[in-house]
Amino acid sequence: MTSAPYADPAAAFSIISRPTTAGIRLAVNGEIDMYTAGHLGRAMAGALRTGAAELLIDLALTTFCDCGGITTLLSARHDAAGRTTFQVTNPTGLPLRVLQTLGVYALLTTRSR
Repeated sequence: MTSAPYADPAAAFSIISRPTTAGIRLAVNGEIDMYTAGHLGRAMAGALRTGAAELLIDLALTTFCDCGGITTLLSARHDAAGRTTFQVTNPTGLPLRVLQTLGVYALLTTRSR
């Protein structure tokens, strides 16, 4: 009997933080799921702590997003309310379909304040 080597699901996940003219853009690469949503949550909380006027979450390279990821995005949007403009940008493929199916596409992709 052989077993497959253990693969860390978070290993292919990354978040790149880049400054924008008004704040911070977090580019999320890989899958947002129960293994990685916490990493994203901490990155967004850190960005909000900087006092940036704007926080953009770029999902152009995100290949999957489960309900934990959606909850994490909604929590960050709530935490940003009234002090930081929050917006999810460039969702495509499966993440786009999940946002649309759950009815949160407009809420997360419209600039909030």
